Amino acid sequence: MQTSSDKTPPTVALGPIAGTAAMQANWKQMVGSAKSTWWRCGDAELIEADGIPSRLTALVQRCYNLKHDEADAQVRRFFEKNKP
Repeated sequence: MQTSSDKTPPTVALGPIAGTAAMQANWKQMVGSAKSTWWRCGDAELIEADGIPSRLTALVQRCYNLKHDEADAQVRRFFEKNKP
């Protein structure tokens, strides 16, 4: 029998990130900002993320050993702060 403490909280699906298309178009110029934010991630990995939020979230999650929701929140803040 599972108790309430055994259950993981449900993941809340947040909507798309505003300005994503513009960020993707300028991603190579944004890699420096991303690198200063997530210095544990490699340059090549950040470039390969191509400004795609889901890829960037997975990368940040892996490099910093974060839960998905935490990495997603960081990526959303980054996009909000750096939107064109």
